[in-house]
Parts: sequence; structure tokens; C-alpha cells
Amino acid sequence: MERRSARAAARAGNGDATHPRSKPKASRSSKVKGGVAGWVSAARPKTLTAATVPFLVGSALATTGGGEARWMEATCALVGYFLIQIGTNLVNDACDFVRGADTEDRAGPTRVTQSGVFSPRAVHIAGVTCFALAAFAMCPAVALRGAPMARLVVAACGAGYAYTGGPLPLGYHGLGDVTVIAFFGFVATYGMARVHHDGTSADGSGGSSWERNWPLIVASAQVGSLAASLLAVNNLRDARTDARCGKNTLCVLLGEGFGRWEITFLVFAPFLLQPYWAWEGARRLGVTMFPSVASALPAATAPLAAWVARETWRLEVGDAGFNGTLSAAAALHLLFGSALALGLALDGVAWRD
Repeated sequence: MERRSARAAARAGNGDATHPRSKPKASRSSKVKGGVAGWVSAARPKTLTAATVPFLVGSALATTGGGEARWMEATCALVGYFLIQIGTNLVNDACDFVRGADTEDRAGPTRVTQSGVFSPRAVHIAGVTCFALAAFAMCPAVALRGAPMARLVVAACGAGYAYTGGPLPLGYHGLGDVTVIAFFGFVATYGMARVHHDGTSADGSGGSSWERNWPLIVASAQVGSLAASLLAVNNLRDARTDARCGKNTLCVLLGEGFGRWEITFLVFAPFLLQPYWAWEGARRLGVTMFPSVASALPAATAPLAAWVARETWRLEVGDAGFNGTLSAAAALHLLFGSALALGLALDGVAWRD
């Protein structure tokens, strides 16, 4: 009898330790490792598609039709992109824990700061160090392209830090989604094209790469939309725990229904823009119709987009099943971007001939 009373008192004090969601949380936390494995986990390798895809698409656009290619500087810039993404993830890991967003009832994977593997200070310092290393990795591109590239690097590092760090964290005020579209869509794709080209546009029109350039605008919108879908899935999964700690994502501010529609729009919008590439090929060649590979090849990823959208509507907010949906969204981003880049390269053969 006394043992049963003690167990009842323990459940009352701990919010019922037998709650079905409490056991997995404890087991996930216990599996977070320290050392190198811990830092790799903190870097969140699945999110690095956000850095890879702008490199592929920006480079393909810049070199399409026999344009200038500066692969050494572009590869260094890619390393910089990776470091900016990792730095953003690390600062997010530390700051979300300090602000109370990463708690035991969160459905997402346990973070290294949350698990106690590394201190918030150590993770924060590691994130800032990644931003400094990113600036160093971008030095060849800055030396090649000058002040515009330097401003891009400073802005990207600043935005990565300000996503969840600083006195006015963007992700806590409904600005995370637009920040991802802007920086991992437009800035990163434009920036990579700029690394390859100096002064001349990536579409061969002879203007500046920073002027209105429809191929870059369309490609950046496609890349940024899919990058933002990763964040939107994450925010829908964590909407209720985010609301409790004052993390006002768009999903918290506008409701869970908005979050589901946002994800659906973000994963399908790039496909709605695909006919542009057939029109662009016809324009360049001066013909009525052009069988664009860039327009057709990414369509193969449409079933994956449909699956992500379906899961978004099927799962309840807070369901750990969203972790699989997030992985699928990352795969969609990488596969669509790779198909688009390959298609642009193949279209470029026709444009060059």
C-alpha cells in the first residue's frame, strides 16, 4: 500500500510519468551523444540541402550557354554556405533552449543543449565561430567580386544569427519564413551566380546580375520556396510548444490551418513555375516552342511533394511523425534542385549551339 501511494505521489509531482509521450522523450534524450557525434548531430546534416541547392542552381544558371565558370571560388563559397547554415543551427540550438522553446514535451529530435550534452554557452560560441569561418571561406569570392559579395556575406551571417539570437530574434516574431526565402532562396542563388559572373548577367543579357533577371528570380523563388517548406513543417510540428514559450512563428500567429496551407503552397509553388523554363528556352532560341529539360525533369519529384502535403494534413500538431515529413521535405528540396540544375545544364547545350 505504501509503495502504491509513493508511486501515485510521484505521478502527481511529475505530471504523470506514465504519459505515452514522456517515455520516448526520455529515451531520445538518453541517445544524444557527446564528442564528435554530438557536434555532427547539432549541425543537423539534413538541413544542409538549404546550402547545397542554391550552389547547384546558381552555378547552373551562371554557366548555362557557355557562360563564365569560377569553380574554385564557387566551391569555397559553398563551404561558406555550409558554415552559415551550421552556425544558424547551433545558435538556434542554444537560444531555443535558453528561451524555453526546447522542452521535454517537444515532438522534434532532442537537441544537444536540451539534453545537457553541451552547455548553451559552448554551443553558442561554436555557432558564432562557424559564422567567422564562413566569412573566411568566402574570402576568395569576395576578393574576386568585391564589395557586393562582402555585403552579401555580412548580411547572410547576420540573418543566420538573428534568426533566433540577439534582442529581436526573427524566428520569434513571425519573420523566419520570409528570412529563409530571402537568404536561402534569392541571396544564396543570386550570390552563387555572382561568384561565376562579374558585371554580366547570368542569362547572357549583358546587364548586371543584380538587376531584374527573370531566370534568376524564378529559380530563386523555386529554391527559396522549398527551403522554407522545411521550416514550415518544423513550425507546424512545434506550434503548441512554441506558443507556450512565446515563439510566435507564423503558424502560432495565424493558426494551424494556415500552417498546413502554407506548407502545401510552398511544396507545390515551384512546380507551378516550371513552364517558365520552356518559355525561356523558346525566347533564347527565337522559336515558338522549346522542349525544355529544366521544365520537365523536376516533375519527377511531384509525387514526393504530394506525399509531404498529404502528411501535413494527416498528422496532428505535435505528432513525432512530422520528423519523417521533415526528412521528406529536405529530400524534395535536394532532388528538385538537382533536377532543375541538371535540366538547366542540358538546356544550355541547345542554347549554346
